[in-house]
Amino acid sequence: MTRLSHSAAGKYELCPAQYKLHYIDRIRSDKLGSALLFGSAIDEALNVLLATKMDTPAENATDDLDRLKKGFDYHMTYQMVGEEFLDVRTLHYIEYFGSDFDPNILTSKELGSLSDYIKNAGYIKDPNDQSSGEPDPIDLYNEIKEYIKDGATIQPTDQSYYNYASWLSLQRKGHLMLEHYKEEIMPKIKRVTSIQREVDLPNEEGDELIGFIDFEGELFDYEDLGVITIDNKTSSSNYRKADINDKGQLLVYDEETENGYGAYIVLLKKVAIRKEKTCKTCGTMTIRAVKKCPEGETPKTRCNGEMEVVEFPYIKSQILVDQIDDDKKSLHFDKLCGILEGIQNKEFAQNRDNCFQFGRKCCYYDYCRSNPNDPDATGLIKKEDK
Repeated sequence: MTRLSHSAAGKYELCPAQYKLHYIDRIRSDKLGSALLFGSAIDEALNVLLATKMDTPAENATDDLDRLKKGFDYHMTYQMVGEEFLDVRTLHYIEYFGSDFDPNILTSKELGSLSDYIKNAGYIKDPNDQSSGEPDPIDLYNEIKEYIKDGATIQPTDQSYYNYASWLSLQRKGHLMLEHYKEEIMPKIKRVTSIQREVDLPNEEGDELIGFIDFEGELFDYEDLGVITIDNKTSSSNYRKADINDKGQLLVYDEETENGYGAYIVLLKKVAIRKEKTCKTCGTMTIRAVKKCPEGETPKTRCNGEMEVVEFPYIKSQILVDQIDDDKKSLHFDKLCGILEGIQNKEFAQNRDNCFQFGRKCCYYDYCRSNPNDPDATGLIKKEDK
């Protein structure tokens, strides 16, 4: 019997050998990707927020931003490593992307935390000059990032600093996303009927398609559609309306719910910056791209005062809704049947066209290319059987 999730099916489609190593042999990377860490922490916080829209709210339901942020911070900070929960903020166990770090969104609090780390770690600007002072937090991060890009071996202290800076930036992004979801998305949700509903679709052979639906509910702008199957996403790029049917995940969920309509709520990871300008002379406020105060009807009457600029980071989002296409659903289930058949027939060929994804080498790259009788398991661990 095979239990196949959306992510497992995607892994088999990407590379059957990767599926086997991950799900059957239970050989995994010794690192946790930052996307999984961040995504799971956001999901936990959104579940608590969405519960406030249920007819009978859960006991832990809240729309208090401070409580939501604290819950998010907890799940971002503590992860099970071996047999215990550890603080992962500086732990090498987490693998970050360069795009995780955004210096433009860091507050004085986060920059102060980085400065404290630099001071406590004993960093100095010039190793040849002990009196040169401490390096700038952003400059130090960029310097370490370049070493990593070049494939150089870096010191544990440098790796810890790099990870901590990345973690602080993701924490800030998470807080901005929670603020945006509460202020911009929640008013568009009329009610929530289920959160994390389990999907379990068996076939005649005993195989199961499994998953969890983020939530079901009614949206104010789509009240005539009734209850919709909705998935929250955090993404580096925009989704398309066509993705509701093309990506397949909502097609499987609809087989369970029979709602007939699916939706993605997409929170974009790239934080936008809004610049608000205030004239130091007359107090006029604007977001226009001007260097001098534009107040006045003609060039002669314009104030032309100096503008004080304040930058505000904010999150962009999408709400995409579409009807489930029955023909595409049928084709998707045919594809899933083919994947299940391939797994049952032990068809686990390597697909070397997909050894690099999202700018990174597959964690099994060296393992697959080494001696099968004595494979190179560097960076891999064997998970205990459940």
